[in-house]
Amino acid sequence: MSSDDIFTLSLQHFISSSYEKALDEFKKIYNSSSNDESIKILSISNIGSCLIELGRFSEAEDILSEGINLKSNSFDLKFKIGITYFKNKKFIEADKSFRSALISSSSFEERQRLL
Repeated sequence: MSSDDIFTLSLQHFISSSYEKALDEFKKIYNSSSNDESIKILSISNIGSCLIELGRFSEAEDILSEGINLKSNSFDLKFKIGITYFKNKKFIEADKSFRSALISSSSFEERQRLL
């Protein structure tokens, strides 16, 4: 199965709320993406989304933090870790993450759209 096929399958599982299956598939993509940073970041984002949906907030924090260490200006990763903190009742950290995500947005128009 090609990487594109695995990614499509992963998204289908996620959309149908089969988060464990999606997580397994996204992890396969992550593990095969050692040389491609953009695929690795996308995989981390999707793994984080699955873990959030599964209520596995500590694991989500860990993987999203790893992604932020790789790409510190990622709105998506900062926003998702903010969601993780919020759902885990870490409201101060959530606020900081959401603000940091907005600051990392590339333009004023993008920030307005995100609000």
